Amino acid sequence: MIADGAGGRFIAICLILPLLWLSSVSSAALEPDQIALVINDKSPGSRELAEFYAKARKIPPGRIIALSIDQPAGPFPLEEMPRSDYEPLVAQPIRRFLLTHGLADRVTCLVSFWGLPLRVGPRINSDAENDELAAIDNERMSLVPRVERAVDSLEALARQLQPRFTPTTGPVRASELVSLARRADGALAAALTGLRAMPNDARRAELVQRLLDLVTQLGGTLARSERLASPDFAPLATQPATPDQVAEARQRLADMRNRVMQMSVQTPVGRAGQRDLTRSNLGMLSMLGILDVQHSELQTAETQAALDSELALLWWGQYSKFRWQRNPLYLHYVGPPAPGLTLMVMRLDGPTIPIVRSIITTSIDVEKTGLQGQVAIDARGKLPSDGYGIYDQTLRNLAGLLRAHSKLKVTLDDKEAIFPGHSLDHVAIYCGWYSLRHYVPECQFNPGAVGFHIASFELVGLHSPDETGWVHGLLSDGVVATLGPVAEPYVESFPKADEFYPLLLTGKFSLAEVYWKTTPMASWMQDCIGDPLYRPYAANPALALVDLPLGLRQAVGPAHP
Repeated sequence: MIADGAGGRFIAICLILPLLWLSSVSSAALEPDQIALVINDKSPGSRELAEFYAKARKIPPGRIIALSIDQPAGPFPLEEMPRSDYEPLVAQPIRRFLLTHGLADRVTCLVSFWGLPLRVGPRINSDAENDELAAIDNERMSLVPRVERAVDSLEALARQLQPRFTPTTGPVRASELVSLARRADGALAAALTGLRAMPNDARRAELVQRLLDLVTQLGGTLARSERLASPDFAPLATQPATPDQVAEARQRLADMRNRVMQMSVQTPVGRAGQRDLTRSNLGMLSMLGILDVQHSELQTAETQAALDSELALLWWGQYSKFRWQRNPLYLHYVGPPAPGLTLMVMRLDGPTIPIVRSIITTSIDVEKTGLQGQVAIDARGKLPSDGYGIYDQTLRNLAGLLRAHSKLKVTLDDKEAIFPGHSLDHVAIYCGWYSLRHYVPECQFNPGAVGFHIASFELVGLHSPDETGWVHGLLSDGVVATLGPVAEPYVESFPKADEFYPLLLTGKFSLAEVYWKTTPMASWMQDCIGDPLYRPYAANPALALVDLPLGLRQAVGPAHP
C-alpha cells in the first residue's frame, strides 16, 4: 500500500483508480470441486465433451455452464466474437450461474470447451466515442504542462527551504502520472521539513501559504483541507485542527474519492461525471489519472484478447481492456492487490472433437504411470543482450537444470534454425522457436506429451484443416497440453521455459496451476489448452522441489502434498 506520511501523499491522491483491493492466491492443489465447465449450447459437441470430461474427472454435478453464442454456417466453431458481445453473452451468464448456485467462492478454475470462441475482438468505437476520446486526449495534452509547472514550483520551493534538496526520480518505466506524483511527494516532504525549522513569523506564514496553494492545485480543495488537518502541518498552523476536524477532513476526501471510483467508466454519462467531480474537487494529479483511465477505456488498438485470458478477470469489475493486466497469480507478481478473485481458465479444444476426447483420456491414462520420453529444447543461440536473447536464455537454463538434476534425456539445439522435420522421437517435453505460423513436424511425441512453440499468432485459428499454426499442429500430432497466442502477444507474455517446465516436472502442480503461476499477463493474448488437472509427472517426478533454482523455489511457496 502507499505510504500515508509526509511522503506518498500525492501518489495516494492521484491513484484513485479501482486497484487497491485485497486478493489472495491459494497454495492448495486444484481439486475437481473447484472447477466449472463452460460450453456453447449452440455448438454441436460442446456439451457432450463437457459431460465426458466431468464423468472422467469426477467433477461434481451441476457444474456445466451453458452459454448461447451463435455459430457460423459450416463445420467449424466460431473463433472470434465481437467485443460488445463478451459481457452480455459470456461474462454475465457465467457470473449469474456461479452466484445463483453458490459457487462464486468455491470455483477457482473455469474450463472452456469446443464451440466457444478463441478470441474476443477489439473494441469498436462509435463516432461519438471517438469524439469523446479526442476531447479527453486534448484535455490531457493541455493539463500535463500545467501539472509539470506546479511540480516545478513545488521543487523550487523545496530548494529554497532546503538548499540540499534533490528532486525525486521515479523508476525508469514509471508512467508520467506516477513520476510527477513521486516528484511532488518528495518536494512536499522536503518543504515541510524546511518550514518546521523556520521561526514562526510572517515569512514562514507566506511560504506556508505558497505551499498550500500548490497542494490545492495538485491535490484539490479537499486535499488542502485534509492537509491542513494533518499532523505534519499542525506545527505550521496558526490554529491547529481538533481531532474532530481531522477526522471530518479525511472522511470528506475519502467520500469524494469513493464517489469518483464508483462511477462507471463504461458509459459517456459516467465518464463525464467522473471528469466533472475530479476537476472540481480532487486536483490536477487526480484529473490526469482519470483522463488516463478513460483514454484506456476508449482505446481501440490492442483491445482484443483470448477469451479465456479475459475470463480470468471475471470478478474484477471495471478494468482497462487496453493491452493487458498483470496476472496476480503469477509467481513473481509485484503490484497492488487485485480488485477481485483471479480465476485460472483452461481450454479443452482442438482441431477435431476426437482429438479433444483423446486429450482427456490420454491425460488420465498417462498420470497412472507417469509421462515417459526425452526433452527437446530448440533455442536460437541468441545472447541475453539481444532483444529476444532474454527469453532464449530461459531455454538454455532449462536444459542446464535438467541435465544437472534429472535423469531425463535432453536434446538441446542452440542454433537459429529449428529442428529438422521428423528428426526426434519419443519426445515427452518440447519447447522451441521460431517458425511463424508454419508448423514443422519435428518430433514423434509420446502419449501425454506437453509442448509449446514461442511465436506470434500460433492460435489465431484452431479448427480448419488448412490451419498452419503450431497449436493446431502440435495437437494434431499427439501433444495433449500446449499454449499459444490468439494475436500478437509480445515475447514477454509467454511463460518462461525455465519456470513452466520445472514446475510441471516436479509432479506437484496441475497443468492449470503451472500455467497460471508462470504466465505474467491476463486479459491478453495467451491461451492454454489441456486438462487443467493433468499432472504428467505425479507418479514419477523428474525433479524435486529442492532441485528448483532458489528464486523459483521461494516463489512457489509451500509444497503441495
